Amino acid sequence: MKKINKKILLSVAILFTVGLFGSIVVFAAGPATVNLGTAGNFAILSKAGITDVPTSVITGDIGSSPITGASIGVTCAEVTGNIYSTNAAGPLPCRITGPSLLTTAVSDMEAAYTDAATRTPAVGPNLNIGGGTVSTQTLAPGLYTWTTPVDITGDITLSGSATDTWIFQVNGTLTIDAGKNIILTGGAVPENVFWQTTQTANLMAGSHFQGNILSQTDIAMRSGATLTGRALAQTEVTLIANTISIPAGFTPTPAKATLNIIKTVINNNHGVKNASDFTMNVTGTGVSSSSFPGAGSPGTTITLDAGAYSVDENLDSGYTKSLSADCSGTIASGEDKTCTITNNYIYTTSSSGGGSGVTYGCKDPTATNYDYFSSSKPSLCKYAVVASVVTPTPTTTTTTVVSIPKLPKTGFAPKEENIPWYKEISYLIINWFK
Repeated sequence: MKKINKKILLSVAILFTVGLFGSIVVFAAGPATVNLGTAGNFAILSKAGITDVPTSVITGDIGSSPITGASIGVTCAEVTGNIYSTNAAGPLPCRITGPSLLTTAVSDMEAAYTDAATRTPAVGPNLNIGGGTVSTQTLAPGLYTWTTPVDITGDITLSGSATDTWIFQVNGTLTIDAGKNIILTGGAVPENVFWQTTQTANLMAGSHFQGNILSQTDIAMRSGATLTGRALAQTEVTLIANTISIPAGFTPTPAKATLNIIKTVINNNHGVKNASDFTMNVTGTGVSSSSFPGAGSPGTTITLDAGAYSVDENLDSGYTKSLSADCSGTIASGEDKTCTITNNYIYTTSSSGGGSGVTYGCKDPTATNYDYFSSSKPSLCKYAVVASVVTPTPTTTTTTVVSIPKLPKTGFAPKEENIPWYKEISYLIINWFK
C-alpha cells in the first residue's frame, strides 16, 4: 500500500475548510490575557497619589484612591483625558469626583496583579533569563519568570502578532536603564504585554517602556522616560517630565455615574407625610422613567445617560420644598453626585374671636378644629400639648439614580475562547499534518 502524501492531504483539508467556513484563523500565541477590568480605562492609577515635576504629557485618564484628590499633583493642562478623585479636591476643570468608579478600578487593578502573579511560573529557557540581567534579547510570546530583580541593561525586542500575549513575573524591582528601549515588532501591541513586579518599577531617564506595569508597590519614572501602556501601582506613581500614552487601539469600558437623591421630610407638629408620598421628576437624556413616587423605596433606580439632567418634585401645598445645587446640571461618566430634597411641614395658622380677644393656633390637616395656645401671634406656630412643644423626628428616604453613558464596548482583542468551534477544528486538522 502506498504511503499517503501528507502535503496532498493538508492541501485537501485546507481547501475543504476554506470552502465550508471561509478564511483560516491564526491562533494567538502566549498565555491567556490578563483582564484589567475597569483599571484598563486608566493610563495612571494608584492608591497613594501621583506626584509630578512638570511638565508631563499624559494621554488617557488618571486617578488615585483611596487617598484624596489633594494627592494628585498633575495639572489639567498635562492630561488629555479626565482626572478622577475620591473627593472635591484635585485640579479643575478636568477633575471628576468619582469615588465609586475609583473603588471598582482599584479592585480590578489588584485582581489583575494577583492574576498575573499567580500564573504557573515559567520553567526551562523562560525562567530567570540572564540571571535577572536582560539585554538585547528577542522574546517570543509567552510567560517569563524571574525569582530575582530584573535589570534591562540593553534594548529588548518582543516579536509577535497583534493577538499574541506576554506576561513577565518579577520577584523584586524591575528597572530599565537610562536610554534603553522595549521594542515591539511583527505587529505586537502594548496592551497585550504585562509586567508584574513585587517591588518598585524604575523607568530611568530617557528610557522607553511598553506594556502594562502592575506594581505591588510604586512606579518611579525618571526625567524624560516615556511609557506606552499603563502605570498601575498599589502605592504611588512619581513623574518627572514624562510622556505616558494609553495604547492607541484601546476603547474604554463605559463607566456608570451615580446620582444619589436624598429625600428628607420634616414633620414638625401634625405633619403626617412620608418621603414616598411625594412625586419626583427626573429629566435627562435617555431617561427610562421620568416620574416616580417620591423616593419609592430606598435604592430605587432609574437610568439616564451622562450629560444634562434635572431633578424636581411636584409641589405639595402643605410643605415647603428645598433642592440642593446638585439637583440639576451635568454628570460625567464615572462621576458621583448627591441631590438633596428637603420638605418642611407648613404650620397652618388661623385667628378666632371670643373670650378676652383674638388667639392664634395650629391646625392638624386631618382635624376640623384649631388648637390655640397663645393670645399673640408667634413667629412659628407650634402645636401645644400641656404647655410643651412636640417636634417629631424627620423622615428620611434615599433613592439612587444610576446614569449609564452610551459608549462603545471594550476594545480588548479576542482570545482563543472567542474562536468558533469550526475554526478550532480547522486548526486541529492543519496541525495534525505537520
